[in-house]
Amino acid sequence: MHATFRCETCNTIEKMTRELLDKAYAAELADGRIKWQEVDFQEDEPLAEKFGVVASCVVVTRVEEGKIVDFKRLDEVWTLMQNPGQFNQYISAAINLFLGRNGGNL
Repeated sequence: MHATFRCETCNTIEKMTRELLDKAYAAELADGRIKWQEVDFQEDEPLAEKFGVVASCVVVTRVEEGKIVDFKRLDEVWTLMQNPGQFNQYISAAINLFLGRNGGNL
C-alpha cells in the first residue's frame, strides 16, 4: 500500500517486493495462489482503515471466497530494505505463513 505521492524509498520497497515474488513465488503467481495488487491507501480509505495503514507498507492478506479473512502488515520493510536478505526473509515469512509452509515465523 502506498500514498498518492510516492518517494524513492517507497518505489524501491515495491520493486524489491515484486522481484522477490517473481523469483521465489513465480509458480504461485502463475496459478493464482498469490496475487499482487498495488493500493493507494489515501484513495482506498476503508481498506487502509481495516489494515491500520497510515504510511506506505507491504500488507500480506489471506483471501477466501473473495473476502479478506486475515492480514499481516509488514511495517519493518522500511528498516530492512538496506539489507535485501533480511528484507526477503521478512516478507517470505509472512507469505509462507499464509501459504501454510514451514518457515512462516515472523
